Amino acid sequence: MTGSPFGSTALHVEQDNRADSLLFDCGYLQSIAERTLIRVRHLFVSHTHFDHFLDFDHLLAAWVRAGRSREELGELMCFGPPGFNQNVRGKLMGYTWNLLNCKLRILSTEIGGDGRPSMAFDSQKKFVGEDAGEAAEPAGGVSVAWEDERLSVSFALLDHRTPSLAYAVSEKETWNIDTDALAASGIEPGPWLSQLKTAARNGGNADDPIETPSGPLPLGRLKKDLLQKSPGDKITFITDTIFNKRTGPLMIELARGSGKLFIETAFLHEDLDKARANHHLTARQAGRIAREAGVRELVQFHFSGRYLGREEEINGEAQAEMSRGD
Repeated sequence: MTGSPFGSTALHVEQDNRADSLLFDCGYLQSIAERTLIRVRHLFVSHTHFDHFLDFDHLLAAWVRAGRSREELGELMCFGPPGFNQNVRGKLMGYTWNLLNCKLRILSTEIGGDGRPSMAFDSQKKFVGEDAGEAAEPAGGVSVAWEDERLSVSFALLDHRTPSLAYAVSEKETWNIDTDALAASGIEPGPWLSQLKTAARNGGNADDPIETPSGPLPLGRLKKDLLQKSPGDKITFITDTIFNKRTGPLMIELARGSGKLFIETAFLHEDLDKARANHHLTARQAGRIAREAGVRELVQFHFSGRYLGREEEINGEAQAEMSRGD
């Protein structure tokens, strides 16, 4: 997480052995270096209240500066709730681009609503938006926003008096090298190990040859001798929503089995009436979500300023509810 638990925040998620990263909300990005920001390839926005979308401009500036030296078009994929396309367009149209000289394409996609199509904003066309792709089917319950061969990002549409999205990023099953077995095999390590893991992850045939320093060997044998399979990790990000009969089960379903749950705890439960009036969660509600979803670790943020100096109380209420036995 970036920023203060009382202020604007963002969650930056890096991937092992991959250059690209993911960003959830962009309320505060000033502490992230530009060389890191330009590794963000996918931005997932909960909603566009200023404290969650303010530093989109900071991300844009990093990409524009980097795009001046790119030989190929860079692409930033952005996802947000209904109305998000026009929010992105408004940000881009707030500037004059007559001297723009960079290679950047921003693809904005609305999810969780009535199936509006994506919009593409191309720097070569001064970021004038164009429809891009087919309209998605309206989502119900927990749905997938985006996935590749390693990750899947799911979402649930919640309620903050405006549509607000919660997200979960799940790592698919991973194949890891058994270093002791590799040493015992006498095969020298090298780039071929990445090729081996990719072939295993993609479900290659057992007889497919893998080029190793000791010559070609069948995938099936190498998987059996050198690889260990483990379930992937999961991170869930929930912010700015009311807890009710519809949203509560959705949040629990989305967060189920998460290694870490990043969740707002805007109010203490003694101020439940204020939480409901402002469509936010209490610390006790956050702890309940974590407990019922089987979350291993709870990370709290987005505290109301009324609790300055009472951070331990907010954290304690959520953690106590999470660890409570039924």
